[in-house]
Amino acid sequence: MKRKLQLKGALRTYLYWPIILGVFFFMLNIEIFLTNRKAGIIGGIFWIVYILISCLVYLRGRKRIRRDLVEFAANYGQTQVSLLKELDVPYCILSEEGQLLWGNDRFLEVIVNKKAARRSITNIFPEITRGKLPKEPEDKVIHVQAKERYYRCVLSLLPDSGEDMGDSGLPLNQLMEAGDIISMCMYEETEIINLEKVREAENLVVGLLYIDNYDELIDSIDEVRQSLTIALIDRKVNKYMQGIDAISKKLEKDKFFFAFKQSQLDGLINSRFSILEEIRNINLGYDQSATISIGIGVGKGTYMERYEWARAAIDLALGRGGDQAVVKDGDKEQFFGGKRVQIERNTRVKARVKAHVLKELIEGKERVVVMGHSIGDTDSFGASVGIYRIAKTLNRKAHVVLDKVNSSV
Repeated sequence: MKRKLQLKGALRTYLYWPIILGVFFFMLNIEIFLTNRKAGIIGGIFWIVYILISCLVYLRGRKRIRRDLVEFAANYGQTQVSLLKELDVPYCILSEEGQLLWGNDRFLEVIVNKKAARRSITNIFPEITRGKLPKEPEDKVIHVQAKERYYRCVLSLLPDSGEDMGDSGLPLNQLMEAGDIISMCMYEETEIINLEKVREAENLVVGLLYIDNYDELIDSIDEVRQSLTIALIDRKVNKYMQGIDAISKKLEKDKFFFAFKQSQLDGLINSRFSILEEIRNINLGYDQSATISIGIGVGKGTYMERYEWARAAIDLALGRGGDQAVVKDGDKEQFFGGKRVQIERNTRVKARVKAHVLKELIEGKERVVVMGHSIGDTDSFGASVGIYRIAKTLNRKAHVVLDKVNSSV
């Protein structure tokens, strides 16, 4: 629909100045006429000529200015389209339903399949679902991946103003009846993510390695084999640490501290900590074989926090009977090994260790639910009450859950 162009603001005031001055000169001429009749008549003639010239200039200039403004607006719109089209940042316009309406050259290079995008942008970027499209005039940020590159997409809702957009060069005029449109600008963050991955791969991972049955092992063999056994264990451990480019230090006769890059952790997990089997296979002719436990602390915490996680992990491994590795990442634990059924050893697995692990588990949760075994009895109920009191002492919400009350409870 065509609209009549109307001048507004300072431009309109600027064009009205000759008329304003004409009114001023008319009042001045009246004053002159009252003072000198002849001078007033001459001034009136000049005022009439001035008014005629001003009106002529105003009418002709008004049309020329309007024409120039329309031409400027058209050139400005074409310049905008040209800038958007040649913009080095991928940019596109979507419908409310997520269908591609228009995209610049850089965006089309990214998506490749234009037809699929016209059906739905989700076909190109599964991360951008219809439910994630902005419904309010607030920017939404969605991270997507295209091939091997990563982008941060900023989606903005552009409400329909109800005005004719004119011939802007964009295929929107015929599509504006659909309602609001969404602009999407994509900022590449591949380099940042790759640097983050490199930084994460070089993070320090802290580990502790304990020989579970050191005292029992030494007591069960003669003095000649004692030094040989310990030397074999130390050699296996040191060789294993060299294989993962780790720094290791023997803290005590049966304890090792080590640190390595996080990039090596996946290899250890995939091999399920083969050092456990290697140490278990050391046998110099005696019945009992050596076993070890490993605790590893990993995550985005401080170095001290990772060390504390490693201590908690080794306590978990010992509390579960030893001969296994535990990887602790904050509140998450992964367990590996533990193939042999081992008896509890007074030197390692004792009440203090289990109590320490239980305390950390409870402190890491906001709510504790305590349940006894099926067909509960007074022993299980009493133990449940004990755990309940521990949780309350640690300022945690706790509840004891019973399936049903029977004669034993």
